[in-house]
Amino acid sequence: MLGTQANSEEKFLISNEDRKNADTSALMALCLFSIIMLATYLMVLNSTTVTNEVTTFFTEISKTKNQRFQLGEIKLGSSLVSLKKSRPDSVVGVTASGQVTAAYKEGSAIYTAWYGEEGPKDFSYRMRYDNTFSDTDEDAIIYEISERHGSPSTNSCNARITDGVRACKFTWWLSDGVRLEVVTRTPIKSNNKINLTIIATDTRLKSRIQRGVEGLLIKGGLIR
Repeated sequence: MLGTQANSEEKFLISNEDRKNADTSALMALCLFSIIMLATYLMVLNSTTVTNEVTTFFTEISKTKNQRFQLGEIKLGSSLVSLKKSRPDSVVGVTASGQVTAAYKEGSAIYTAWYGEEGPKDFSYRMRYDNTFSDTDEDAIIYEISERHGSPSTNSCNARITDGVRACKFTWWLSDGVRLEVVTRTPIKSNNKINLTIIATDTRLKSRIQRGVEGLLIKGGLIR
């Protein structure tokens, strides 16, 4: 009887020990699972922040491929009157060479358009977008543009020692003679900020306008 009781107590102790080991293993597994889930959440959160910023950026300045290239409220080939209707806060000016420009600000972004006369009407043949982003890198921006317009035709980069800025220029040739230029400027010692400039030019419309102006100059009919 004593031997049987001793065996029972030993089995009971072993059973308790096994249960404790099992509980400890389960707790460790739960802790490990929690750590993995937390790390995954943080990675997704960070990825979502970058993706959302890039997505918002292109929602603001870009339309579908089937539309005339557009930056904000400015569309290539549109008139100054149409811009003033949609953005009455636009500031109109004249450059030293006599070109009419219009610009407006939306948040931290600045939109600018250049206009030329063709007959009795004026049309925007060039437009520009300037903004500064944080938590968005150059690769993400170029990737988004390449998804819409393919790989850039040309690209070049250089690092300026004087102001510590790495500048890159990418060029795309779109349909109907539209040239798209993207310039990025990133401080060499700080990768969390990028200055972006986008310039779209309708080279065909620009050439027609320039030929018209040159024709008037030759005939002596241009009055300023």
